[in-house]
Amino acid sequence: MQKRILTVIVAIGFIASAWQLGRAQGQVAPVAPFTMQIEFTAFGIKAECLKGCAWKKVTYGCTQERTPCKAEIDQLGVGGVK
Repeated sequence: MQKRILTVIVAIGFIASAWQLGRAQGQVAPVAPFTMQIEFTAFGIKAECLKGCAWKKVTYGCTQERTPCKAEIDQLGVGGVK
């Protein structure tokens, strides 16, 4: 009898945990807006963050000839495309 009660309690705990996890995944975290200005130069990319970034100005140089200059720029900074 005690084993059966314990099994029911554990099952209710699993169900409650799964319900809370499902409910939490349905909520979308707010995204802070950010604004940036991007300029392509002869030697790469130059960007300036106007609002909401962890940086003010960044540059990214492209040195490979005959290859398009590609970079990933977001609110945290700039990096090459992998």
